[in-house]
Amino acid sequence: MPSQSLIYPDSRGGIHPGTHPSYGALSSLMKDNIYWVGNQGFIYTSPWVVTQNTARHSAVVLLSATDEPMELEVAGCRMRHSAFAVSPLVARTLRARNIGLVSVNISPFHLDYRAFRRFSDTGITPLAREKYADLDPQLLRAYEGQTSLSEADALFHAVVERTVAQLPIFYRRSSHTELVLQIMESHPLCSLSELSKQLGLSNSRTTHLFSSAVGLSLKSYMFWYKSATAANLLLADNSLTEVAHNAGFADSAHLSRTWRNKFGTTPSYIRNDRCVQLFR
Repeated sequence: MPSQSLIYPDSRGGIHPGTHPSYGALSSLMKDNIYWVGNQGFIYTSPWVVTQNTARHSAVVLLSATDEPMELEVAGCRMRHSAFAVSPLVARTLRARNIGLVSVNISPFHLDYRAFRRFSDTGITPLAREKYADLDPQLLRAYEGQTSLSEADALFHAVVERTVAQLPIFYRRSSHTELVLQIMESHPLCSLSELSKQLGLSNSRTTHLFSSAVGLSLKSYMFWYKSATAANLLLADNSLTEVAHNAGFADSAHLSRTWRNKFGTTPSYIRNDRCVQLFR
């Protein structure tokens, strides 16, 4: 889609990151949207995201629905572009003010997750925005909260496919890779010894295979799974204390610190229906 004016009135002159939240500053104009596409990941859209040094286990594709540039900063390197791929566990600052941000978050369960492992010194690479041009109507509808969950699922996979085609190819799927993913999807809290037994391999070989197959160490994966469990429980409207306890966090304060480090906001934000519309 050719570059165009902002969809909604430009409110940047007078809104300053230091005095406004990371999310929700423009919720009176447009709500954030979360499209939950099962264990593969989710799509998040927002007219305003300004976060400092957040890092998450999901791989992320950031797209501007309007083709206006966002700003990413990592390790002192600042980039302005309308499309980015972000490797897992990369701490970055994001400034996306009223540009129609569409954030596609890919979970470790996705077969192409490994393609997003650090592919540059910064772990961030600009993408060719024109590669998504045929998806512009769907991206805009998703941003406006006008997309069904099935349409969001199709959009999610289309974005991942176009992104992987632009990334360096340095891995191959194998029967072992797919078996590891199948086991972890069926038994997500499978221990190292249990996984080794099912694979018929030593613990050390299984540890190496897991990291190669999934793209995360087993320890990092377990931490991601706790966070994903917490997200599901939050969306089911459990109390913060119940969520922390049932997801394996020490307490609600531990959960809140972890959530802020990952997303730059409190866990209760995604349940604020004045700012967020949920599709699941």
